Amino acid sequence: MITKFTFATLAALIMASVTQARTWTSSNNVTTFEAEYVSSTERSLVFIHRGKKETIRISRLCAADQTWIAKERQRDANPPKKISYQSLRKQKVGKKLINQTFRVKNKQFVTENIRKVPQYYLLYFAASW
Repeated sequence: MITKFTFATLAALIMASVTQARTWTSSNNVTTFEAEYVSSTERSLVFIHRGKKETIRISRLCAADQTWIAKERQRDANPPKKISYQSLRKQKVGKKLINQTFRVKNKQFVTENIRKVPQYYLLYFAASW
């Protein structure tokens, strides 16, 4: 049970760390390119293409990309609410981590109780069988 849980958690962390490169399409639906979304304003899109930060007018992109950008801007404008420390006791994972967390100090793991809700969980699991 713990192995499946740990594997699923690590897989989710790896997927979350992968850049959000996507295929963008021109307004005439002829040209496409792969780039990572960085930010946008009402009129322009900032992205990373081939390792360089670039900007393009949103009007030069297809309607589907413009809709995606609008949703992304709305999501960025309304970030998720922070969770209180007390809510850890109500979480499936959080309640198991109380008094079970560590941090690295002087290149060694030391026990340290978490004082705030972590944004991500990194679980380390080792077994010998």
